[in-house]
Amino acid sequence: MSCYLIAAIDIEDRETYGKYENAAAQVLAGRSDIELLAIDDSPFLLEGAMPGQRIVLLRFPSEEVFKEWYHGEGYQSAMQFRKLASKTAFLLGAKGIEPG
Repeated sequence: MSCYLIAAIDIEDRETYGKYENAAAQVLAGRSDIELLAIDDSPFLLEGAMPGQRIVLLRFPSEEVFKEWYHGEGYQSAMQFRKLASKTAFLLGAKGIEPG
C-alpha cells in the first residue's frame, strides 16, 4: 500500500534551505520507487488555517520504504539543513488506499 509524505514548512533562511534541497535531491536521485508529486510555495487554502508557506508531497510504495528513507543516513544528513533553515509545521506519513 502506498504511503505519502505530506509536509508544511516555513522557510526562514533561503541559502541554507537551498543546501537542504540539493542534499535531499541527491538522496532521491535514482530512487524510481519514490515520486515527488508536489512542491508548492503558493498553495491555496480552502478551509482552516494555512500551516506553512511550502507544501511538499511525496509518494512511497509502502510505509516501510517511507520509514527506511526518512530514518536513513542520507535523509537524516540532509534534514539537518532543513532544520537549520526552516520551521516545520508538520511532516507526516499517510497511508494510501488500496484500489478496488
